[in-house]
Amino acid sequence: AELQGDVGTVTGLEFNEGMIKQAAKKLGDVVQQGSITDMPFEDGTFDAAMTTQVLHHLEGPDNRETQDFKNVAKACMEVSRILKPGGIWMVSTQTPEQHVDGFWWAPIVPTAAATLAKHFAPMELFKKMLADAGLETAEVVIPPVPLVREDLYLNVDAPFDQTFRNADSTWALAAEDELEAGLAMLKAKIDAGEGEKFLAEREAIRAKIGQTSTVIAFKPM
Repeated sequence: AELQGDVGTVTGLEFNEGMIKQAAKKLGDVVQQGSITDMPFEDGTFDAAMTTQVLHHLEGPDNRETQDFKNVAKACMEVSRILKPGGIWMVSTQTPEQHVDGFWWAPIVPTAAATLAKHFAPMELFKKMLADAGLETAEVVIPPVPLVREDLYLNVDAPFDQTFRNADSTWALAAEDELEAGLAMLKAKIDAGEGEKFLAEREAIRAKIGQTSTVIAFKPM
């Protein structure tokens, strides 16, 4: 919505019908249904493309073992196809390390965090996939802020709230016993007066490695 007044035209692409209905309330009919691995656009249509925390949703559970990221590679090829020469692709994603250590709460559900981390391509592999698709990586930026608003994110009690957990798909991968044990661990730290120290120590790691990576790639002229 914020871009609409600054560019000529904006076109959105979303796979989920429910999300399209939500987007229509803000954006009107600019959002089409489709997949980034098979986009309904002609070659060389766009000057720029933006993808935010999408790529890790493309692979199935088998990728946790194969680590071949075939659908991410397809997405790179498709974005390259629909970009004009000189066009750019801005991708917000994560590295496996960022997913495990960039979220202060990850030790609460370590198995779930490690499982979802396998859905993120290592940065060097992602850059290779971009190159194989004919895109050059111009820059990789690590934003200093978390995905969730800091006043909500930096709350040691937040993981006890289902609404907070609903904001990240990692929690949905946690088995009930893992979640219960993790929340009990956190409660014990809070009761012992160590909750804020735990959060601060985890945040110190995020300060070093980041929580997300923004990749800027372009299609050569």
